[in-house]
Amino acid sequence: MKELSFGELKQGLICCTVYRNCSGCPLYMGPEKGPLEECTYKLMSAAFNCITTMERDFAELAASFKQGET
Repeated sequence: MKELSFGELKQGLICCTVYRNCSGCPLYMGPEKGPLEECTYKLMSAAFNCITTMERDFAELAASFKQGET
């Protein structure tokens, strides 16, 4: 699976959900080949994983700040 930067993930989600046009998506392989197989699933999985990781990071950061206050 292709790794996506935050910018690529954002662009892919915008193309898929807002514009409903694959031409600007980082998972689009051109007019001959089209989008990668199951690209919507891959984009949504990447977004979910990103959000889950960020939530965990924020929870760890909040816990470290809380420990520093006492």
